[in-house]
Amino acid sequence: MSTMLKVLTKLVACRQACGHQLQRGRHFTNAGASVVENLSGKRCVLHLQGVDRYSFLQGLVTNDVEQLQGGANRECMYSLMLNHKGRFMHDLFLYKLSEESSLLIDLHKDSLKSVVKVLNRYKLRSKIDIKDVSDEYSVLYSSTDTLDDDAFPSRKHIFKDPRHASLGYRCLVEVAPSELPSNLLEDAPTYHTRLRYTLGIPEGDDEIPSGKAIPLEYNLDALNGISYTKGCYMGQELTARTHFQGLVRKRLTPVTISSAGADDETMRRMQNAEKVEVVDTTSRKKKIGQLVAAQGQQGLALLRLKGLEGKQLGL
Repeated sequence: MSTMLKVLTKLVACRQACGHQLQRGRHFTNAGASVVENLSGKRCVLHLQGVDRYSFLQGLVTNDVEQLQGGANRECMYSLMLNHKGRFMHDLFLYKLSEESSLLIDLHKDSLKSVVKVLNRYKLRSKIDIKDVSDEYSVLYSSTDTLDDDAFPSRKHIFKDPRHASLGYRCLVEVAPSELPSNLLEDAPTYHTRLRYTLGIPEGDDEIPSGKAIPLEYNLDALNGISYTKGCYMGQELTARTHFQGLVRKRLTPVTISSAGADDETMRRMQNAEKVEVVDTTSRKKKIGQLVAAQGQQGLALLRLKGLEGKQLGL
């Protein structure tokens, strides 16, 4: 018997499932009963300083970096780097520190070498300095806009996650990840991961295949990561054409997973984050997509949209 999937098609259903299931996750709670988790295990931080920092990034990423410039109220931005074919390469967060003439870039650890290589390749005569400060900053998730001063006495920068209203806050704390409270060092960010999966939000190169993924298929257009009004950037032509013509045949979809009757091989592949085919069990197990990521009963599956409604899905 195959593992069964249930597609969460309504956001209300997603939020209800999330509220029920995430209470079992291990997390740090401060005096305000907020959930705080350490994301540093999979994140790196770059420091970008110089008068050309905004114009330099503007031609390399999908979002309008100039919205962070000057007296703009915006301090945090989600964006992407694409290749010349419009395929996803990396996703990242840009943070403006209001009192400093610099930007911080929060990116997936596996992306670091490639992103630094691209930045240095296109730097040319731009007046910018690029520095890896991953040992100076910890990246945290918080469900509220405060962090307990007793637990985190270091300088803190707290930003509303720009991707989704229900996704809480991303925090940069000026302390080495190894010096965080012991319980944050021990626990994986299960709450934040399940929350993302329930909302249909992928993150990083291990969930969005670098060099292969089409941004709109992975919901990155709905996560405030792409501007359709800014000037040119690498990969813009295909992304804009797909958006304006509405040619999106597949979407990353939140799913719930029932492992009753699952074979050992399928369970092993799911636990090891290996790609698992999704089939239509009502139509001779015809392949209609693949399971991209899973944690517990929550997962993300890239599915063909045509005729999806009413089908019984399995792995």
